[in-house]
Amino acid sequence: MVNKQQLYHYFYDLGLDQDETKIYLALLNKGLSTVLEIAKETKINRTTLYRRLENLVGKNLIELIIDEKRTLYKAVDLDNLEQVIIEKTAKLKTLQDNFKQIKNYLIGEVGYGQPGTRVQFYRGVQGIKQMYWHALKAKNEFVGYSYLTSESIVGYRFIERWSQEFINRGLKGRDLISQVYLDNRKEFPEAKGVNWASWQTRLLPEKVFIINHQMDIYNDIIAMYNWHNGEIFGVEIYNEKIAQMHKQMFEVFWQMGKAI
Repeated sequence: MVNKQQLYHYFYDLGLDQDETKIYLALLNKGLSTVLEIAKETKINRTTLYRRLENLVGKNLIELIIDEKRTLYKAVDLDNLEQVIIEKTAKLKTLQDNFKQIKNYLIGEVGYGQPGTRVQFYRGVQGIKQMYWHALKAKNEFVGYSYLTSESIVGYRFIERWSQEFINRGLKGRDLISQVYLDNRKEFPEAKGVNWASWQTRLLPEKVFIINHQMDIYNDIIAMYNWHNGEIFGVEIYNEKIAQMHKQMFEVFWQMGKAI
């Protein structure tokens, strides 16, 4: 049986945020409603509500109806919702089918992948997910430091998919964790069915070195992540010498870590 969290996840994958999902479900349940009625039902303030309603109309998930000087909204029926999903699936297939051609163009014409130092900045959960996926480009192994559990920011579904891809690519990993990480793991247990056989972890005591953010080191790249105290951002530094120095530092700390 589908629970509320799974339902909201489904609509998130469809491109709706939490407020938009709440509005759509309320309209599906109540039928034709005014803005005032929707606001009372969803507890969303009017300013935000107008923006979300406009978004949902644009996504073809609700309809706007003018009736005797009143503006009413209604959710599209489930057959229409299915059609929206079919259209999105078709667009995704087109993107996937054309990716190799676009990739070759970007490499050959735009100059993507040229050597040299660069710094890339990312914001939000989607940015962190993008950085995680970049780490799968590691050649054989990547190393790093973990401050909080990955599940606490990118979610279980993403980590399950990411870990499977990690295994499929034959990668290996080593990380040093903090006591804060172990405490956070109690709140976010490891996902069931995830195989970390090719991953090694050691606990680094705070008296040796304080880990206060996550860092991955692979190839000639250092990826630093931050997702606590209300800030979610990440930075990738592409530089051979900097990456080499941090790899050497990691190996020193690795010898000081305690196996768990």
